[in-house]
Amino acid sequence: MSALTLLCGTPGSSLLLLARELDGAPFARVLFPWNLGGALEELARATRERAQAWRGPLAEGVPWIERSLELAAPALVEALLERERVQRGAIEWFGIGHFALARHAVRLARVLPQARFVLCGDDGRVAPSGRIPEQATQRERALAGFEWGEQWSASVGPLLSIAEELGPRLVVLREEELVSDPEAVEAALLGREERSAWRTTRPWKRERLEGDALAGFACSRAARLWQRALGHELPEPGADVLAEPELACARALVALEDGDPARGEDLLARARPDELALSQPAAARFEFTRGRIALAQGDRARALRSWLRAIDVDPVQPESWEQAFELREAPELERLAGRARRSEVPRVRHALARWLVARGLDAEAAELVAGVEHQPWAQSGR
Repeated sequence: MSALTLLCGTPGSSLLLLARELDGAPFARVLFPWNLGGALEELARATRERAQAWRGPLAEGVPWIERSLELAAPALVEALLERERVQRGAIEWFGIGHFALARHAVRLARVLPQARFVLCGDDGRVAPSGRIPEQATQRERALAGFEWGEQWSASVGPLLSIAEELGPRLVVLREEELVSDPEAVEAALLGREERSAWRTTRPWKRERLEGDALAGFACSRAARLWQRALGHELPEPGADVLAEPELACARALVALEDGDPARGEDLLARARPDELALSQPAAARFEFTRGRIALAQGDRARALRSWLRAIDVDPVQPESWEQAFELREAPELERLAGRARRSEVPRVRHALARWLVARGLDAEAAELVAGVEHQPWAQSGR
């Protein structure tokens, strides 16, 4: 297969400008935006959905699909490259770019073992314009920072998780380098000693997160993990920020993952869940987190009570339903099953189907009772 460079980047990074500039070189071609990873995921998901629709909630997709993708992906890249050669002539450097490519890095690295990855947008402390509202309260800025931390992490995490495996196949571009000397960055990526003048809009320096927005960003466990992997440390969020219930939930789940449920419980106790200020989804997440911590402390009854309260507050969120039905034998689940059957949320009915199977009902009957026959079970989250 011809050499391929996969251009990845976070929202708000200079990825679009870089892709346009590389595509302007006479011997190079960049397809942007083109989500190759998303296309392969759709092919794989189709077989899972079909298998689960006909053979039940525990069915897996056909075993040959991943091997087929390993054969199809290089052939697809070659076909795209050949098409471009017919249209544009000789092409020495070929790239495909999309802001979502890094989310599919694990599969892309396997099916395209010779491809090189370029990550643009290494520092999550630099947010896209408008992501953090200028005229906003302390709470709103902190929440916006946290949401950006989750989005940034989703954009870079899968790729950084295999950085050691990729080795020299992964190039992480520092935004500072791209801003200060974009011509040098372009020449290095193209493997050319001579530098050409930058032809399109030059990358510009973006403002870093500060204050409440940075504190909210630091509440994201994933953001802290990947910032550290890139050599950037984040400050510990202060007590005022952690008093915000949604951020307290995020940090409490971090403590839970670190094996310290008591710390998580303390964070929730210090929060100020004003019943009037919290939206229904936020109040439900607060109760969901309480349940997770109670279960980690061995109190299944308290955990179930929290999840039932979360369901009463916001029956659309499926996580509490899924956790509740995992308890299997609790008598309250008999009544909950009736509500789940009437739910319009697929993941809720899928959780019911799994619960019925665990209680001895065969998969086909469970599908019928739960009303999920011929549904795309891949959306169940399991």
